[in-house]
Amino acid sequence: MDKLRKPLKISSRLFLATAAIFVIAGIIVVALVNYNERQQALVEAETKAYIILNRNLAIHTYFTRQLKPKLLKSIDHIRSKDYFEPTWMSSTYAIREIDKYYRLLESGDYYYKESAINARSPENEADAYEKSFIEEMNADSGLVTRSVVRVIDGKPYFVVLRRNEVMEETCLRCHSTPDKAPADLVRYYGPERSFNRKVGEVVSAISIRVPLAFAYENADRFSWQLSILLLTVLGGLFGLLWFINKRMLLKPLLAIHDKALMISSSDEHLGEQIPLPAGRELKELTASFNKMSIDLRHHLDHLEERVKERTAEIFKINEQLKQKVEEYKQAADALRESESRLNTAQQIAHLGSWERNLETNKLYWSDEQYRIWGYEPGEVIPDFELVKSHIHPDDIKMFEEANDKAFYKDEPINREYRIIRKDGIIRTVHSIAKVEWDERGQPKRFFGSLQDITERRRLEAQLQQAQKLEAIGVLAGGIAHDFNNLLSIIMGNISMAKNGVKPEYGVADFLNEAEEASLKAEELANQLITFSRGGAPVKKTGSVGYLVKETTDLILSESNVKSEFFIPSDLYAVEFDQEQMKLAIKNIIINAVESMPESGSIMVKADNFDLVNGRDLPLPEGKYVKISIRDQGVGIPEEHLSLIFDPY
Repeated sequence: MDKLRKPLKISSRLFLATAAIFVIAGIIVVALVNYNERQQALVEAETKAYIILNRNLAIHTYFTRQLKPKLLKSIDHIRSKDYFEPTWMSSTYAIREIDKYYRLLESGDYYYKESAINARSPENEADAYEKSFIEEMNADSGLVTRSVVRVIDGKPYFVVLRRNEVMEETCLRCHSTPDKAPADLVRYYGPERSFNRKVGEVVSAISIRVPLAFAYENADRFSWQLSILLLTVLGGLFGLLWFINKRMLLKPLLAIHDKALMISSSDEHLGEQIPLPAGRELKELTASFNKMSIDLRHHLDHLEERVKERTAEIFKINEQLKQKVEEYKQAADALRESESRLNTAQQIAHLGSWERNLETNKLYWSDEQYRIWGYEPGEVIPDFELVKSHIHPDDIKMFEEANDKAFYKDEPINREYRIIRKDGIIRTVHSIAKVEWDERGQPKRFFGSLQDITERRRLEAQLQQAQKLEAIGVLAGGIAHDFNNLLSIIMGNISMAKNGVKPEYGVADFLNEAEEASLKAEELANQLITFSRGGAPVKKTGSVGYLVKETTDLILSESNVKSEFFIPSDLYAVEFDQEQMKLAIKNIIINAVESMPESGSIMVKADNFDLVNGRDLPLPEGKYVKISIRDQGVGIPEEHLSLIFDPY
């Protein structure tokens, strides 16, 4: 059935490809809009959460600094030690009650709670998630706040958790044991809740939840409306584009197609021409086709004399091709990365900022600055000595000299040096800094930025290799296409000559040799085209072990080199292009044989390989088959190792 199935026409392929592009473009636009709408909903939710948080923190501050001190002073002469009134003595109680009144005036299903473990009021008792956060804060003094999106009862919420009350010595009167607390407090809350606290213990956390369901529903509704609009617009554009392509492109191509079939079915149609269509490119194509028809007619009439001329031209072109490839290879080795690529690499690099107050000698780091040095934000108090301790020993002198010039000669810093992070990893950074002076000429502020350029340096090396391959590929592909066009004419002429020449003329052997040489030249040109397109692999899933052994045995069958195989039967099934894999194994084995002109042995091994965390390989994690080939040759000189992946 597969042999009887006809390939799709170019019109059908163009129709399907255009439709697919329009559909994919529409999906991408709708997805991006939906994503941005949801991100905006998160920003608004975060803003609302922090407004609520800051409002209630302000109430706490008012209670602590103004209300309670003044009231306590006013009634101090009549207040007993057991007196307790939560309405004005407990800011947590006041905020909880204010929030209830606020909810009566303002509709909204947000959630606010100053949660605690064994809270004094059951209304403030922490749930499991809040309890876990409080326990983490007690275990990690650097943990202050956390914001996440949680799904609760099937609905999404933006959740903000923040450290609230930390137990101090003055708080123990009410939180140590019931017998030390005011009697009114014990009567109000009971003798069980919020006692036995310790100094330094994180007692409570502020918990805020802002609903996201309504905003997400609006984003989805807008996305559907946009989808319908895009579908309508893209459908109209697609119909118009299809009509124009069919009339201006496909119809002239069909005329060329029909005339080509007529010529291929009978030599009588050679020399016939097609009317020139509109459009420069199609007009040039049709004119070239007409010229080819006339030339084929002429070549058919003068075939024998042209075969020898064309064969000589092929050898000449082949030499020119080799020379041009070598010239372009040398030019590619001298390419350097342009300034625009460097700027792009800098934009995606990690960039931290810092500022040192020279009057107080305090040093400020941004969050990214902490991460560049290997710390979590706020984990340490930064100072100049800490920075110097992380500079690579080989670069410390350069670092100190640059700082001295900034202070004593007012020279801005623009240097690259290595640092050793907290975890011991060595990174390369780019530092830009300057000193700011006051009106008296004294240094006032030292500030700048630090950029981790380790990844950029690695990408620059990869980019250089890719540019070399791209330049060679473009050259090889262009020359090979022209070469193939000439070969098609020559092979067509040879085939017609073989059919039109009688055996008694004695030229059949010459034509066969010319045809065989042309086929080999065509194979070489196709390999160059495949290289210029990046391989264009036709992948199928299967076992690679048999192919490796079969190809190796075939190459070694005509040599005095022995082989040794270690290929297990349980190799992973892999997806690969059989022809390209054969070519790769073939070239490696041939190279190994040439490195052992006398004799020797080749060891071929295949193993299952599970790639985890990259292992410095530019591959995604997953299951792979690793093929190892080892020979007993002289090896590759060290100065040539960096060139082993160059195509020529």
